[in-house]
Amino acid sequence: MDAPLADVLIVEDDEPTQTFLHAICKRLGFTSFSANDGEAAKKHLNGTVDWKIVLLDLYLPKCNGFEVIDFTKERAPHLLSRTIVVTAASEADVKRARELGLVHAVLRKPIDINELGARMKACSSAKAPHRKQTAAR
Repeated sequence: MDAPLADVLIVEDDEPTQTFLHAICKRLGFTSFSANDGEAAKKHLNGTVDWKIVLLDLYLPKCNGFEVIDFTKERAPHLLSRTIVVTAASEADVKRARELGLVHAVLRKPIDINELGARMKACSSAKAPHRKQTAAR
């Protein structure tokens, strides 16, 4: 199923956190859509939707955030520069996510609303890298 037209993909399994992130998106003037687990996220990160921002948790059912990052790197690498990891993951996993150097930012929960808002604005206004083009044969 295709995602509705939205600016932000929220990949989060915790409902209260989803609601909170949707409210932040609305406050900042973005429309948003949720994926409740890693497999659902992959369906929306295959390159068919050009998200302005992806908010990604690391601890997800079905497949974790690192697997989602790997999938996105293969299918839609241009979206990684628009991805903000928002997680309550262990310090080791946060460090691992930062050291990958693939995403726009890695933020720990509890979320600092001002920092997240600033990161989202920067992320959405940054010029996206060119998409990988496949040659027609």
